[in-house]
Amino acid sequence: MEKRTDPQTRSSLLYQQARRYHQMGDLGEAVTLYGKVLAARPRHTPSLLHLGEIAWQTGNLDQASVLLARALMVDPQYVEAYDLFWQVRKAQGDYEAAVGILRRLIEIRRHDGFNYYHLALLQQERGYLEEAGSLFEQAIRYKPDDARIFFAYAELLQVQGRIDAAAGKLQQALLHDPRNALYHARFSQL
Repeated sequence: MEKRTDPQTRSSLLYQQARRYHQMGDLGEAVTLYGKVLAARPRHTPSLLHLGEIAWQTGNLDQASVLLARALMVDPQYVEAYDLFWQVRKAQGDYEAAVGILRRLIEIRRHDGFNYYHLALLQQERGYLEEAGSLFEQAIRYKPDDARIFFAYAELLQVQGRIDAAAGKLQQALLHDPRNALYHARFSQL
């Protein structure tokens, strides 16, 4: 006698299979299986996230945006969806939305230095240099050992003509990543 699996278990097994196919790069099969999970459980946020990720990877930004927005409607605290969603919105050219999404992410994870770092880079790109500097400071506060943050902050300070401050941040970047040739080259150019 064959034992039947309940719908919850079946969709969990389908999701695990989808993840394996996704990780192996078989996106077509992964999409099919994520779709089956969503047919059984339309509010399954991990499937929505990963379908959004595949859409992002394959350049279908509009579809990625819809899927990630749907995941966030189901779970407004879904950090992984926010983290991808701001990147999709930026790629779509909607910097205002990307900034808003990053700000929401910071509300949820106030002590994650990378969120401040990404927002600082985005604001720097938009020309909001003073705000970017404050955001880099926050990023360093929560992630004081990441050379990339110090380097990015040094770049901003250099653009602002604050060469001594830029040199100080580059020195800190080099303390955390002493073999980075780019950091050495920039430091020697100051």
